[in-house]
Amino acid sequence: MGISPSYVKTPRGQEEIRSRGALLDRPMRNLLLCIDGRRDMAALQALVKACGAPQDALRKLESLGLIAPIATPPQPSRADPCDAAGPDTLQPMDTTSGFGEAPQDDGAPLRARMLDLIEAYLDPVKTYTLHLDIERCNAPPALRALLPELEAALARALGAARARALVADL
Repeated sequence: MGISPSYVKTPRGQEEIRSRGALLDRPMRNLLLCIDGRRDMAALQALVKACGAPQDALRKLESLGLIAPIATPPQPSRADPCDAAGPDTLQPMDTTSGFGEAPQDDGAPLRARMLDLIEAYLDPVKTYTLHLDIERCNAPPALRALLPELEAALARALGAARARALVADL
């Protein structure tokens, strides 16, 4: 098995998610949110269909400069998604916007682990709002405030005991 193509969000794509600009309609925004550099082309095409985006959605996102193609080796399966590095969407925020320096502890490790749980156990389309809220958080206290919502979503999918254990490991 060789290298399979995938896509990652560009800094412009990350900003589009954070700002909720008027550039994309809901299906395209949902698709952009789910692009993380881990899915192969077959999984991405399934997401296009699941999101209700047009068939050429990936090409459109790429032409807008919101995503970029990459070649990634197949990802090995892993028992606990919290043991891996976070998705490619966790780039440092641009500090040139005039709001001062980015905080030293921006919560990236916690954010990555929370997003890993969503990817591993939850439907990305059904948890779109939670995923977006997590990506928008820039500080650990704001991320911790979302833990009950994440635990509730996990409890619906996996049961309360398993959800509690997964969130406790964060």
